[in-house]
Amino acid sequence: MILDRLKQELGERFPFIPDFLNNLIQRYSSDTTQFGESKFLDTLPEKGIYIEIGAYQPHLGSNSWHLVRKKRSWQGISVDPNPHVRWLWQLFRPSDVFINKAVVGAALSGDDKVWMNFFPRRYGGLNSIKSNSFGHITSKSKGQVGAISLEDLLQMSNSLFGKPDLIMIDVEGYDIELVRVLLSLDTEFQPNYLLLEDLDLSIAPLLRGSPYLLIEKLGPSSAYKKYL
Repeated sequence: MILDRLKQELGERFPFIPDFLNNLIQRYSSDTTQFGESKFLDTLPEKGIYIEIGAYQPHLGSNSWHLVRKKRSWQGISVDPNPHVRWLWQLFRPSDVFINKAVVGAALSGDDKVWMNFFPRRYGGLNSIKSNSFGHITSKSKGQVGAISLEDLLQMSNSLFGKPDLIMIDVEGYDIELVRVLLSLDTEFQPNYLLLEDLDLSIAPLLRGSPYLLIEKLGPSSAYKKYL
């Protein structure tokens, strides 16, 4: 209780302190996933390549951190457009590839930007280019952020590491648009595994009849494996 109250008071005066403390604590946690996605991640091969879209913070609720800690031979790219988390990645995971941009489905020219709904800092994980409200929580501002297309991101992965084995998507309402694009691409770009946030269960029907079959449901997260 005392620690929580201290963190709250410090957070009101210095908003970056709770982020620092939470990530410092989670860095050494046995499970940094938010909804028990570790149950799926722990079954993956010992070596692989990931792309994490909507990574948010480097340790807090991080699927990629759990993966690279448990299986040292995984590497990949993490992407998040929130301007407040870049310093956390530079501090806690400086050797990892982090892109501070939004991922969009459409092709882009070099310096394209998109509009993003920004929520109060304590709800920063809800920042989205799709929705400006989640239940009773409403965004407080709107601003432009840099963007990269999903296809360009996949090509970047191929150049840096190779074809991704796992793509994780958690982008607060825009997930289905990226899954649609992913399914429309040549199979050479499609990974063996998907880990998707599907809060309203709108993605599951889209994947029926695709090469991907559901293998694990973990809260709002759904894990799929490619079988064809």
